[in-house]
Amino acid sequence: MRKIIFFTTTITLSSSLFSMQIFECKDEHNNPYFTETPCGSKAVIHKIDSPSTNSTNSGGTTGNQPAYVEEYEKSKKRSKLRSIDLKIKRLQSEIESLTKKREKEIAVYRKKILRNEEKAGKNVKKAELRNKGHKEKIVSIEDRYNRKIAEKQHRINTLLEEKDAIQ
Repeated sequence: MRKIIFFTTTITLSSSLFSMQIFECKDEHNNPYFTETPCGSKAVIHKIDSPSTNSTNSGGTTGNQPAYVEEYEKSKKRSKLRSIDLKIKRLQSEIESLTKKREKEIAVYRKKILRNEEKAGKNVKKAELRNKGHKEKIVSIEDRYNRKIAEKQHRINTLLEEKDAIQ
């Protein structure tokens, strides 16, 4: 009896290892897309068997797979590309925000420099002494923000390379 239970369990588990389900769903414009996760009660479930167990196919096929498998793969690709595009847009927005913050912080110290120069009048050395700290602060701000911006730009470049590899 144990052997029969073991044999039945083994066959059941091994057959589930060689197949998967994908769900055919519709977006807000009634266009079909495919996903590995359920997307509602109106989803159409497709079972994909491994090439060794999938001998008969229905519908248009590419190679040994049904047409919906090809559509599923295309849908996954489009989804990944959309995800990359959204990440790039978010990073570009963050770069714009950092650039604005950098310019705003620098503007404060530039105003202080102008005020010191006005106060010093013709005494240029006095103005330079007063402004030395402000100029160092501007350089520090530029370095800090430029480093953050460069990191985000590097991430964008990495995402663009990933996008090119997918396409």
